[in-house]
Amino acid sequence: MNRFILKRRNKAFGKDRDGKLLTKEQISSFFDRANLDEILESLVAKKYLQKTENLYKPVSGNFSFEVYKFLDPHKISVTLVASDANRLGVYHNNRVRRITPREAARLQGFPDRFQLHQNDDKAYYQLGNSVSINVVKAVAKETILQMQVSPVL
Repeated sequence: MNRFILKRRNKAFGKDRDGKLLTKEQISSFFDRANLDEILESLVAKKYLQKTENLYKPVSGNFSFEVYKFLDPHKISVTLVASDANRLGVYHNNRVRRITPREAARLQGFPDRFQLHQNDDKAYYQLGNSVSINVVKAVAKETILQMQVSPVL
């Protein structure tokens, strides 16, 4: 499901930005398994995928939230933005779930001691509007270094 949700956004499968329905052949290009038919039918039976005219799409209602972006633990994170920071999904312990406000804070570089807003929706919004701490720190260090090398006259 993780790969499916991530890959269905790829331009290789069409020009639409999101929501592409994929064929079994397209799915096999990023998830090649001998028992792919069984896996897909199992996901359809569990109502994680819907099959229409030999095209597959995720059934987002079973995720208990709508997924706009999906995080891959092996890649660089997508940008957190206030409008959809609460709609980021991860595949964890064999199920899809929303990232927590604390996880969103970690993605932005905030230490665990940083106090988040008590209301989760406001915390997601706060984090989506913030600037990544690690990026600010790196830019500031480089700026100071460059000023020491070639001072402004």
